Amino acid sequence: MRRKKFWFLIIGALIVIAGFFIYLFLAPEPSQEEWVEIGPKFEEPQYYELQETEEGTFLVNKHAGFSLKVPDGWKVEKEQDAFQTWQVVLSDPQLEMKEHQLTKGCLVAAHVEYDEYNYNYLVEKISNPLSLETKEEKVTHKVIQVDNVKGYLRSGSSEEIGEIIYVEIPYKPYAILVLMTRVLPNSSYCKQALNQIINDISFDNLDALET
Repeated sequence: MRRKKFWFLIIGALIVIAGFFIYLFLAPEPSQEEWVEIGPKFEEPQYYELQETEEGTFLVNKHAGFSLKVPDGWKVEKEQDAFQTWQVVLSDPQLEMKEHQLTKGCLVAAHVEYDEYNYNYLVEKISNPLSLETKEEKVTHKVIQVDNVKGYLRSGSSEEIGEIIYVEIPYKPYAILVLMTRVLPNSSYCKQALNQIINDISFDNLDALET
């Protein structure tokens, strides 16, 4: 009797294992749309628009829900970065690049990403300023005020490359406005330009720009 029970258990286990491998090899693969759901989504380029007003030129995205003022005389282009992320690049007339590296002037790249995990992470970081403290030299983490919401700024610097500034603003669930720039050594111009762009960001009253 015990021997029969033993064989029933063995056969049952083999059926479960066989069923698992049949499912593993015969189940349909996830569609491309299902794979896209994993990780952040990025705002599509057609939603970024330029609007000319009496106060200047504004980059407006009603789909994402934000606007920012373009510095006078700056160029605005949509492009994909090395990770195939669509972004808007604002560059000043003095911009010079060599082998894809900034050598003169300033550029600020901006994009919107949608990611629940990163959004919640940023909100938690911003709500707990003590967690931003670091003992690393030439590295800065701080909370900044952008229009009516708070953002998270990170920067690192060296004498060779200057300073890299990365700003993330979780302004609505689960949307994050991201801005990045590089400040060349012995130059504060690009940092001043980035600060001005940040000061002119708005998450409200987008329709008012058309009047």
